[in-house]
Amino acid sequence: MALGLLCGAAGCSEDDPAASEGGGGQGSAGASGGSGQAGSGGSGGSGQAGAAACIGVRPAEEAWQAKPSVEGTPPAGECPAGPTCAGASWPRWRLPDVQPQSCGYEATYGLDGFEGQPTVVVLLAGWCGFCQAQAVALQKMQLELEAEGKKIHFAVVNASNAVTNQQALIDRCTFPIFQDNDQINAWGLHGGAKDDFFLYDSKGKLVSYLPPTGSTPTNLSTPDGYAALKAAIVALP
Repeated sequence: MALGLLCGAAGCSEDDPAASEGGGGQGSAGASGGSGQAGSGGSGGSGQAGAAACIGVRPAEEAWQAKPSVEGTPPAGECPAGPTCAGASWPRWRLPDVQPQSCGYEATYGLDGFEGQPTVVVLLAGWCGFCQAQAVALQKMQLELEAEGKKIHFAVVNASNAVTNQQALIDRCTFPIFQDNDQINAWGLHGGAKDDFFLYDSKGKLVSYLPPTGSTPTNLSTPDGYAALKAAIVALP
């Protein structure tokens, strides 16, 4: 793992896809490696043949044959202000998990697989240096929370225009990475944009929507941003 590649606040920039096209290999769901179906579920199972452990949950059996899809929308009137308002259900998309260290690697599933534990979803793009730094810091935070006995699921949705840059995120964290595409448009279903955080409770209801321009700092390369996000995550019911 390249967890030592943390981009500091001074070294990360908002790159565009064309400028960094060669920076990351394609870690697609069909990449070489064992099937995500091998092993048992949970953090002690194996989402990849030969792996000693895996991160996240093992998706249901049907996820291994599933295709990317949208399973429907939340009930009408549930949250009139849209998917970013408190109390909104998480979107019902199904996307491939391209993280080889995830228990769902090579499966196509959705956020309902994480129901039962608070879940943090972040919208990142592999071609973005700032996003790469965020992934490294999130990995550090997840390990801290585990050491503190907090069971929180983390998941990244990689931008649809960053398919060829998946590896830049894969190398910097271990939790599930879902690959978005223009047809499903999970980013749009969340009502979000790059660098947005969505904090859901154990029942899949949105507790906090945290865009980078909001009142809660989310730049994890800064002490204030790291502390503020961690406090919001710890407070999830």
